[in-house]
Amino acid sequence: MKKILRGFTVVAIFLILFIGCGSSSSNSTETANNNNTLLIYKTGSDLEENYSLATEDLLEILKGYDNLTLQQRTDLNIVVAFGGSRTKNWQGIKYADIECLKKDSQNGSFGDDSCYLYEDDTANMGSYYTFKEFLSFSKSYTSNSKRNYLVLWNHGGAYDGICYDSNKLWDQLSITELNNALSNSGSYFDMIGMDACLMANIEVANGIKDYADYFIASEENEPGHGWDYEEVVYTIGSSTEENITTVGKNIVDSFITSDKHKYTSHKTLSLIDLSKVENTVNKIESFFLQLEVEDDFLNLGGSAFEAQSYNDGQTIDLKNLSTMMKNKKSSLQYDVELLSSAVDDMIVYNRYEVGKEDSYGISIYNPLNSTWEFTRYKNLKSKLSDNFNSVITDFTSKRDMDYEVPLILSEDECIVDNNHGHCIESTDNLGIKDAITAGWLPYGYGDYFLLFTQKLENEDSTYFMPRFNDEWYYLCSGESEECIFPSTFELNSRSDQFKLYETYGKHNDEAVKFFIKTFTNGTVEMFSTPNYGDEYGIKQQRYVTKGDTISFEFYLLSGQWVDGNTLTLNADPSWVKTDLNASVDYLAMIEDFNYNVSYSYMYNNSLE
Repeated sequence: MKKILRGFTVVAIFLILFIGCGSSSSNSTETANNNNTLLIYKTGSDLEENYSLATEDLLEILKGYDNLTLQQRTDLNIVVAFGGSRTKNWQGIKYADIECLKKDSQNGSFGDDSCYLYEDDTANMGSYYTFKEFLSFSKSYTSNSKRNYLVLWNHGGAYDGICYDSNKLWDQLSITELNNALSNSGSYFDMIGMDACLMANIEVANGIKDYADYFIASEENEPGHGWDYEEVVYTIGSSTEENITTVGKNIVDSFITSDKHKYTSHKTLSLIDLSKVENTVNKIESFFLQLEVEDDFLNLGGSAFEAQSYNDGQTIDLKNLSTMMKNKKSSLQYDVELLSSAVDDMIVYNRYEVGKEDSYGISIYNPLNSTWEFTRYKNLKSKLSDNFNSVITDFTSKRDMDYEVPLILSEDECIVDNNHGHCIESTDNLGIKDAITAGWLPYGYGDYFLLFTQKLENEDSTYFMPRFNDEWYYLCSGESEECIFPSTFELNSRSDQFKLYETYGKHNDEAVKFFIKTFTNGTVEMFSTPNYGDEYGIKQQRYVTKGDTISFEFYLLSGQWVDGNTLTLNADPSWVKTDLNASVDYLAMIEDFNYNVSYSYMYNNSLE
């Protein structure tokens, strides 16, 4: 069912410019005199279904608006399009101005009022048409405003798109759809923001560069709460005399410093000058013209692996990738300097937290992505760079034809920095991507389960595998003796303050990924995200607290996954590092770029 303007006919649509939801803020005089218009396209999906995060941010919008002076409120238009969720009254789409949001919020929820500027309970918020219609409708506000802001809110998948509608099989706005909707609606903004994971991506910026002056987005996944809209609305509403870049910087700062997700320490946010994107893309084209995969396979693969990465390596930092390449191939220095300079010129302001060092503000597709992911990327209608696409096509093809496993030439006992272990020398026909040590515990019937993987340090093609010392982390319910322990996979981390691990299990009966940080001061933090895989960026983050139930999964050497015991936290969780009192077998795993793996001899931590 469609309802337009509380049941008015299409012929009367223009009347909404005068009567709105019956509030004085929607009359034509104030619209014509407004200094700022903020449009928010909020696709609730599972973020609203499971955690009411869209509702939380709508309430923040109202708080931020109330913090403004009367004159500032008069000078600010806010129009929100929300829906795209299976939550009751969130199917389809609804448009609401600030007075309608106030009225709609009276019962603590949104979507069940009759004040909306427009509603269509069959709309797909992941479609070009729905987004274009919102932009076209909003022209009556933006055309009479001195400054116009657009924010898209939901999950983000970098070059894959944004705003996944859970009612429509998770259909999303592709970058091509964003481009076409902005173009065909005749829209232009002072600033476009994407409050979603992974969207500070050069492919995204290139797709929207002609429709705004500035762009705010994150290279990395965002915590579930996302931006602090109390601060965002206040910043925009009170910024009439400020330079537009100052507004953008204040939004970036409010996100990074917000205590509403104070336990998250991997946040990034960038303010990007879209007028400089074309120059950066040209420099990418020139840089990749210098690469020949036949000669540069290891240089490119090794640099991509070492570069700062996001969402388990779906994207990598563009400037950091080029710097890594220069370090491996000095003849690239000139082109790297030009590319780096273009990135620096494009990034007006950029902030990151501990663990995300080497985040310079804009990411790019990772050549190390799976063949399946590459096929999706290759089929995107919006191409970034012919030379870049050609190089990653050749790289992927060469990688996929590699069936040779790395060779382990020797593994001798040695001592490094007073630590006993084994020095393992290895080689590979195309080059080694990674080397880890893996620890295994007996499971019965001749099988083992994986306890840990940890990165091995490499010096001149020799990897040092330290002897496992038997100490391990237990998660306990307060001070009680009821504890469980995880199996973990160490992730790349540039921080000298903590190590980051990933594991799998259930958090309050929901399948999740757990991320565990072990700090050098002995403290441990853990949060979970729904285990969607990497189809799109994961925005939710939940911390383990009193009352939660936790269980970990364990991977068997035979290839199966098994569930561990469930722990109910009757008190705040605590972590204890102590001896396992078990015989752990451990070995080195040497991997090339096509996931071919060789294994060292399996050692036992009980041996002296």
